[in-house]
Amino acid sequence: TRLQVEHPVTELITGIDLVEQMIRVAYGEKLAIKQKDVQRNGWAMESRLYAEDPYRGFLPSIGRLTRYRPPVEEAEDTRAVRNDTGVFEGGEISMYYDPMIAKLICHGEDRNAARQQLIQALDGLELEGIHHNAAFLRRVLNDDAFATAELDTRLLEHRPQLMQSTVVDPALLALAAARLQAHKATGDSPWQALNGWRPLNQRLCQTRVEANGEQLTVRDDGQQTTIGERRGAVSFAVDIAESSLRLHWGTDSLAARFAWQNARTVVLFVGGQAYPVTLNPSRDSAQHADAGGFSAPMSGTIVALHAAPGDSVEAGDAVITLEAMKMEHTLRATVPGTVNGFAVAAGDSVSEGTVLVEFSAADSHADTDSKGETE
Repeated sequence: TRLQVEHPVTELITGIDLVEQMIRVAYGEKLAIKQKDVQRNGWAMESRLYAEDPYRGFLPSIGRLTRYRPPVEEAEDTRAVRNDTGVFEGGEISMYYDPMIAKLICHGEDRNAARQQLIQALDGLELEGIHHNAAFLRRVLNDDAFATAELDTRLLEHRPQLMQSTVVDPALLALAAARLQAHKATGDSPWQALNGWRPLNQRLCQTRVEANGEQLTVRDDGQQTTIGERRGAVSFAVDIAESSLRLHWGTDSLAARFAWQNARTVVLFVGGQAYPVTLNPSRDSAQHADAGGFSAPMSGTIVALHAAPGDSVEAGDAVITLEAMKMEHTLRATVPGTVNGFAVAAGDSVSEGTVLVEFSAADSHADTDSKGETE
C-alpha cells in the first residue's frame, strides 16, 4: 500500500493517522479501525509549496533558504493548520531532488472556511532565498472561480490573470519601512499608533528608502506624509511579538509581516511574497547596481574571477564566470569602470540575484543605463 500525497486531507477530516495505521499493519498488527469508524468532519484543503517560479513556466528554483518561517500550526475541533515539510532555514534546495518545500493543509467547517484558513496560513509564511509559488497559490485561492468551485483543470487557461505577477506598491513598502524604523527607535509598546510620527519627541522630516528597485523619499510634517506627488494622513500600528504591521495611508492600506535583515534593511512579507526594503541607501546604490550589473542571473557555482580588486576594466571585459546546469556563463562589463571587490570566491555556490561584484562605473559613464552582459 502507498500513501497519496494528499493523505493529510483525509487525516484531518477523519481524525485517523493513516501513517500510524500503515506502520502497525506492517508490524503485524490488525487494522485498528473498521469502515463504520470512519466519519467525516468538515473540510480540508491542501496546497503544495514549491521552489519554482510560476511566472517563468514553473521552472524549478534552486538555492539556499535564507529564511523559512512556516505559519503557526493549530489543531482544534473546527479548525486546523498543518505544515508537512522536510526543509529548514539555512538548508539548500538542490537540483537533484523534487523542489517541493512543504504541504500546507488547513481544516474548517466547510470548503470556504478551509479556503480562508489556507489564505491566512499563506499570509503567515516567511520565505526568502529562492523563487516559490506561495503568492501564486494565494491568488488562485482568492480567485472567484476557485472560491465558488466553478472550475476545471483548464483554470489557468481560462484565467490568464492568475499567471500575472502582483507587485506591491513601492510607496506603501517605503512608508511601512520608514515607520518601522521610527517605531524601532522609540521603543513604543506593541500596537501603539505613531500618531504624528514623533520618535524621541522630534518630528521625523524625511527618510530615503529603496523599495522594489525604486528610491523614494518619505516626508512627514507631523500631520500628513508625502511620497512623490501622493500625500495623506497615516495610521500605523505594529505588533512586535507577532512581527506584523498594519498601515493606512489615505485610501491605501497594507498588512504585512516583517523581519529585520540588518540595521538598514527590513524584509516585508505580503501575500506570501518577500520584499526587501533598504532605509537610507547610499545615493549611488541604484546606479551602482545598474552600472556593474554583477548579480547572479541564476543559481550556480562560481568558476572563475577574471579580475582583481582595484582593476580597471573596459566594456566587454570578462569579470566573473559561473556554472549552472552544466553550462558556463561569463558576466562582462558593459561600461568602463573599476572592480572594487568580489563578494564571492571560486567554488562558491550562489543563488539567483546574489551580488557577486562591487563595481564603479567611470565618471563619464556614471549615468549610463546599462547592466553586466551574460554570455
